[in-house]
Amino acid sequence: MTVDLHLRRRRGARVRTIAVDSGEHRVLRLDTVLRILSASGRGRVLTPNEFRIVMALLDRRGQVVRRDEVVALAWFPGAAVRSATLDAYLHRIRCHLEVLEADLTIETVRGVGWVLH
Repeated sequence: MTVDLHLRRRRGARVRTIAVDSGEHRVLRLDTVLRILSASGRGRVLTPNEFRIVMALLDRRGQVVRRDEVVALAWFPGAAVRSATLDAYLHRIRCHLEVLEADLTIETVRGVGWVLH
């Protein structure tokens, strides 16, 4: 599997594109202005917190992103975020990836965080 990650300009906006080649050469795109995750000709609008979580996972693809790091990136400082809330957000992001037929998975590292593969 090869990955091509780059930024390009579109009408003055930054769009992050992740190309994942898994034989079918599917491309997952994340529009950083409109918060749209798209692939296979379909798009999903992300909530602000979903967007920040996806960005954290993409920035550290293949590495564990700790639960406390996700909270610090997705919520305001000092926010009391329950474990069930984090799990619910990750579930929704996994559902988005499934609907988009993306060749990416989010693995839970129990008691630690998540890894995007």
